[in-house]
Amino acid sequence: MAKFVETTEFKKLNVGFELDEGGPCPTEQFGLFYGERALWQIKVTIKGNTGHALNFVEGTSVEKLQKLMNGFLTLREKEKEKLSDGDVSRLGLVTTINITMINGGLQPNVIPPELTAVVDMRVTPNGWTEEKAEEIIEKIIEESGSDITYEFINRNPLIPETPINDENPWWRCFKRTCDELEMKLLPMICPGATDARFLRSKGIPAFGFSPMNYTPMLLHDNDEYLEEKIFLKGIDIFTKLVRNLTEESL
Repeated sequence: MAKFVETTEFKKLNVGFELDEGGPCPTEQFGLFYGERALWQIKVTIKGNTGHALNFVEGTSVEKLQKLMNGFLTLREKEKEKLSDGDVSRLGLVTTINITMINGGLQPNVIPPELTAVVDMRVTPNGWTEEKAEEIIEKIIEESGSDITYEFINRNPLIPETPINDENPWWRCFKRTCDELEMKLLPMICPGATDARFLRSKGIPAFGFSPMNYTPMLLHDNDEYLEEKIFLKGIDIFTKLVRNLTEESL
C-alpha cells in the first residue's frame, strides 16, 4: 500500500474515504481506529573499554548499556503509569518502549568491547511529536556515556488522525449509522499499524473498523477466535455501513 498510493493508478481511483481493519473489543462497545502510533525501532551500538574479566575495567560497554537501559525503562514506566487502570483500549494514547534485543560478547572471560541493543517504540500522536521523541532518545544516549551511536531500523512518520467531529462528513455518516443500529462506538488510536496510515498520509480520511464486540483481544495469539453470531451480525453491520458511506460520497 505504501507503494500503491504513489502510483498513477491509485490517483485515478479518486479515493475519498477508506475503511480499514479494526480490532476486537471484549465489551459491548465497538472499537473504531481514527489514528495510529508510529513504529520506531532503534539499533544502539555501544563501545567501551575491554580487557580481561578478572579486572575492574572502567568505562565498559556493559556499564553504558546499564545506563541506557535505565533511561529507556524509566521512560517506559512513566508512560505505563498513565495506564494505571489497565484499560488496553487507551494503549494508543501512550508511547510504549521495550528493549527487544541485546547482542555482544567475545568469550566468557573477556569484557565486550562492543554491545548492541534494539529499542522498539510505538510513538503516540497524543501529545508527542517526532521532534520530542528524537530529543528524548538523544538525551538518554548522551547521558549513557561516550562512543554510543544509533540508527533507525524503522522510523514511520507521525500522521495526523482522521477527525471524529461533525466537520467530517464521513464521521457523521459513520456515527449516524451506528446510532441507528444501537451500537456503542469506542473511538481509539490504533496501538499497532495498519494500511490506513498510508492513505491518511495523503490526506484521505480513514477509519479502522471490525464489528467484533464481546470478543477478547487475542491478535496473533493462540486460539484466536470469533463467535458465529458476532460474525453474522458483522455482515449486517457492514452491509448498512457500506451502503450509507457510498451514498455519502455521491
